[in-house]
Amino acid sequence: MAKYDRTDVAGLLQKLGDLLAFLSMAVLYISMSKFRRNYEALLDRALPTMASLEEKATPSFAKEVNRSLNGARVQFTCTLVLQTCGICGVLIIPFATGDTFFEFWPPAKDHGLFLAKYALQVYAFLPCMLCIIMYQNAHAVSIAALEAMFRHLANFIGMIGPDLPAHLSVAKLTRLHSQVLLLAADLNRIFSYYLLTAFWAGSAIAMASALRLLVSGVDTRGAITIVVVPVGYFWVCHLGERLAKASESISEAAYFGDWLSLSVPERKMILFQMQRAHRPETVVVPFVGAMTLAFFMTTVNFWYNNVAVLRKIIRS
Repeated sequence: MAKYDRTDVAGLLQKLGDLLAFLSMAVLYISMSKFRRNYEALLDRALPTMASLEEKATPSFAKEVNRSLNGARVQFTCTLVLQTCGICGVLIIPFATGDTFFEFWPPAKDHGLFLAKYALQVYAFLPCMLCIIMYQNAHAVSIAALEAMFRHLANFIGMIGPDLPAHLSVAKLTRLHSQVLLLAADLNRIFSYYLLTAFWAGSAIAMASALRLLVSGVDTRGAITIVVVPVGYFWVCHLGERLAKASESISEAAYFGDWLSLSVPERKMILFQMQRAHRPETVVVPFVGAMTLAFFMTTVNFWYNNVAVLRKIIRS
């Protein structure tokens, strides 16, 4: 392929990726007001349930749950730092090179016109990126809170029997379990629009960036995108894996508890909880499936296999 053609293909891919990024950010930014209303309503229902579970927990187990969430906090901090570095790179590199970071806009030859255009693009880009970070932060905090609630429930259900505290009962634990399951379902519904847009748009942008990097050979912004997008996927899949394990632990705790000493109606409640916990709660993307570590490995392998095939085609 001639040099001119390779450059032309790289420019087309860059424009396509930038256009997808701009449209997805705009869609998420526009939907932010509706998300805030739904999320505030979810918090109003979740806080009493969370307070009820933490109030009944022993101090030692509360510390154990807090320690188990430290890994998620560290990973969340690292991901936030990476996202911040990515935003700074996207903002600084075009300014330093005299280029624009939305390639589908017409180029500006004059220096003053370039500064005006750059300021306008920053004004459009920065609020949308901050909105996406707010989505990610709220989602990560909510999943961590759900994981803690499932762990508290598993601890209480494991104490079922003669040693069950007087302020707890099987009926109350069953009701709390149902409330947490409803919160998990509502959380997936509220974040479904964000997860769907982020998954498909992020996959398309990362693929376009990889192809652009293969065609042009040097592309700093494309390299940043290829790193940031898979790390964001891994973070969501890791949270989904932790949530699935926490929700499944209820079934194991109920099975190994002294539930045979209970009355027949209470046994039925425990059996219902065990049966329901066999279907783990996790992060679900509409039209895609559950976001777990197995799904992450499958997606990354599929993505890199396609990139390798296209690399051979381009360089042949």
